[in-house]
Amino acid sequence: MKVAGSTLSFSKQPLREALEKLAQLGFAFVDIGAIEGWAHLKPSEMAAQPEAVAKELKRLCHEFQLTPVAFNAGLGADAPVEQQRRLRGLCQVAQILRIPVITLGTAPRGTPLEKEVQRWRRLTKVAKEFGITLAFEPHFSQIAENPKIALALVEQVPRLRITLDPSHFAIQGLCLNDYRFLLPYVTHVHLRDAGKKGWEEVQVPMGSGVVEFAAIVQALKEIGYEGALSCEYIDTVGNLDIAAELQKLKALLLSLMANDASVRYHSGGETL
Repeated sequence: MKVAGSTLSFSKQPLREALEKLAQLGFAFVDIGAIEGWAHLKPSEMAAQPEAVAKELKRLCHEFQLTPVAFNAGLGADAPVEQQRRLRGLCQVAQILRIPVITLGTAPRGTPLEKEVQRWRRLTKVAKEFGITLAFEPHFSQIAENPKIALALVEQVPRLRITLDPSHFAIQGLCLNDYRFLLPYVTHVHLRDAGKKGWEEVQVPMGSGVVEFAAIVQALKEIGYEGALSCEYIDTVGNLDIAAELQKLKALLLSLMANDASVRYHSGGETL
């Protein structure tokens, strides 16, 4: 497993500054925001000139000695043809930089499951062309916020996987045992602490919430998970000291991983 930092932690800053801040915090791996209309890259522009975007992104990552492990993306389009066009650009950039995973959100709560299944089948077909794994995040207020719906979706779409973000389950009053059955489908992880009183507690200071970090890391170890754990405190949510919370979360994850001698992890470019 690898511990990564998310550029969404510094979404108010340009990409270069976000990468620099993550490097200064000691991260060696990065989860890059590519959410249309927000941060940091625009899938519409990636579709228009994927080679140029990939070249610049590769240069920036090399400058700060960061290895990209995933895109956290939002296509910003409703039309199926445009969604596929933008995803194709994302996949081209991911392929050039050897980024294995692209995370997308699901449709809003109340969307018919079959409609969403058909959408993901179209999208995973595009990702398959480039050898990229496509994953959805079971996000609060979206169709996959319910773990059973998330399972139904992943079971009905070949090659589709899950980016686990326990905070979105925690705020619904759910614990690990309520969604443990999803873990075999997990290909990427987003982490922050959260409370259990709804959306207003989706991000709280480390240690003040209910996310079961130790149990989650142990459960992932037991199934042989080898992907990244992305620290994702977001600077547009609440009024926290983002850098401080990232440092606390990173330290906790490294400590939990170090407790198992069979697990090797990277921090600041060193293998410990």
